[in-house]
Amino acid sequence: MSEQIDELMRNNRWVYWINEADRRPDGTCRVSIVIENQSGHFPTGENGKEPWYWGKETCKLKNAERGFDEMTAYKIVSSSMFKEHKPKPGRALRVKS
Repeated sequence: MSEQIDELMRNNRWVYWINEADRRPDGTCRVSIVIENQSGHFPTGENGKEPWYWGKETCKLKNAERGFDEMTAYKIVSSSMFKEHKPKPGRALRVKS
């Protein structure tokens, strides 16, 4: 990973994430790192290194080893997806029915 990503990982909460929609024939998915409140994700296997491929249970286990239950990991991943769409402080988020 780049020095910038390493720095973000040292100073922020982060979890492993897999995109289950991008499943390989053996049932595994490429692993990414998701950093809380940082847009996007960082796939493993950059800079000439082989990517990691895990199943859903391995991903949950690895996050648990880092101290993150499934709900906390979900919240960290969500913070990276919706960072630009968060309401301003003091404003309610409107949900269409």
